[in-house]
Amino acid sequence: MSVNNSEMKELLSPYIQDYKDWVGSDGFRAWDEERREKVSKYAKLLSKEGISAMTEVEIRELIATLWAFGNWG
Repeated sequence: MSVNNSEMKELLSPYIQDYKDWVGSDGFRAWDEERREKVSKYAKLLSKEGISAMTEVEIRELIATLWAFGNWG
C-alpha cells in the first residue's frame, strides 16, 4: 500500500492539530516544567560527585521513578 504526500498530510492533520493544541496548553507547560526539573535533579544525582555522595533516601527515590519498578507495584 502506497500513500502519497497529500494523503499522508490529510491522515496526520488531526494529530498535528492535537499536538499543537497540547503544546499551547497549561498542561503542557506543567509537564515540561516537571520534566526539566527531573532532568536537572537526575543530572546532579548521577554525576560523578552525586553518585559518591548519594544517600539511601536518594537511591530509593531514584529507583521508585524507574519505569520497570512502577510495574512491580
